[in-house]
Amino acid sequence: MWRDALRQLWPQTLLGLACLGLIAATQPSALPWLFVLLAGGPALAVPLAVLSSWPGVGGAMVRLGIGRLPEETSPPEALKRLRLPALE
Repeated sequence: MWRDALRQLWPQTLLGLACLGLIAATQPSALPWLFVLLAGGPALAVPLAVLSSWPGVGGAMVRLGIGRLPEETSPPEALKRLRLPALE
């Protein structure tokens, strides 16, 4: 699981860590903002992918609506007319 995630997400992780390293070396006071707003997601891509794949964690995320698209909560009329099982 971890190996598969790392094999697929190493470029994102490397980019996030490189951004964090560059800012840490040049503007350390900006590091928290950069982590939260830009580089934290890519830097944590592998652990986030693995954790969200666990059935318990994934189910909790679904129940809380984390990662939900706006079309899932309030589908436009064009999608409603299609009567997709995923929207019901």
